[in-house]
Parts: sequence; structure tokens; C-alpha cells
Amino acid sequence: MARLRYLADTSVFARLSKPCVAAAFAPRAAEGTVGLCAPVAFELGYSARNHGDYVALTDRLLAFPYVPVTDADHRPGSGVDSRTRNRGLTARSHLHCPSCKQQVQRALCKG
Repeated sequence: MARLRYLADTSVFARLSKPCVAAAFAPRAAEGTVGLCAPVAFELGYSARNHGDYVALTDRLLAFPYVPVTDADHRPGSGVDSRTRNRGLTARSHLHCPSCKQQVQRALCKG
């Protein structure tokens, strides 16, 4: 099995309909280099419209290697959130600014 190099989040799955995202994600997923953690799986499961969707989704998610996360894994993220709030920004406003979106899209499309 290939070594895990990426941890997928919900934004990747939400953007799989974009050709550049699908083209970058699919080969990595097929190689087995993309993992999934429980918080992301829970959030994706919450988006299911009905029981059938939920079962189909969770079956597909089982194809991804599981990456355990701990409280310690979340601490750096809360530190970033604290620093952005101290500067008068929210994490959401910072991540949704047009230049940040463009940078993320460019990075995804370049693979």
C-alpha cells in the first residue's frame, strides 16, 4: 500500500464536480495516498439526504484509509483561530477572501 500523504476534508468532496479538482484528487485516491478522518466522515455523512444516500456514501468512504485524530491534532487549528480573531478576522472571513480562494483553486488545479 502507498504511503498516506494527504488528508481529505469536506471541501475536496464538495468540489469533485470541478474537473480540475477531480483530475487532481482521483489519481491520488486511487493510489491510496489520501486518507480520511472521523470528523470529516461524520460531516460528510450528515450531508446525506436519506438512509440510502447515507449507506452508499459510507460504503464509498470505506475505500479511504482511516487516519485517527486526537485532541492534540486540533490544538494548532485553534491557535490559528485565536490569532485571526485577535487581528479582527474570523477564520471564515480569512479563508473566504477572494485572493485565498484563488490561491486554493490554483493549487488544486495544478495538482
